[in-house]
Amino acid sequence: MCELIPEPIVQEHISGREFTADCLVDRAGHASVILRYRLLVKGGLAVVSRTFNDPHAEECVRATLTATGVTGACCVQGFIREGGPDRVVVTEANARVGGGFPAAVAAGADYVGQLLRGLFRQDVNHDRLTYKSDVTLTKYVETLTASEGKSR
Repeated sequence: MCELIPEPIVQEHISGREFTADCLVDRAGHASVILRYRLLVKGGLAVVSRTFNDPHAEECVRATLTATGVTGACCVQGFIREGGPDRVVVTEANARVGGGFPAAVAAGADYVGQLLRGLFRQDVNHDRLTYKSDVTLTKYVETLTASEGKSR
């Protein structure tokens, strides 16, 4: 396939525990990072997440945020591998609120409140973005019905 596509981008297969970091970066570049494992993924969405702490993963996420220069809400995804020199591998960064952010809120982070403060050009209080580990969130996302019919 690489011979058929000009300048292809190929991502290596990565084994490990998949994670997302729900981040909020203020205008001064200070970032809060809330880590959660993606325990069950359906259609690209984490439907079961559990918060955790890992200083090395947090450091890698912060380096990614600095390199991209993103401000505001951001979710960074990657994998944590068992061994080797590159234990944490970041695979993507999205300048948006992550779909599983309610796990951060359930773990005690004032994510929505501080995001709104930043949007209205108020100082983000990063002390309000601390969180507890081992908080599990299960979401239910499903289309129940779609129909076409005559209006009455």
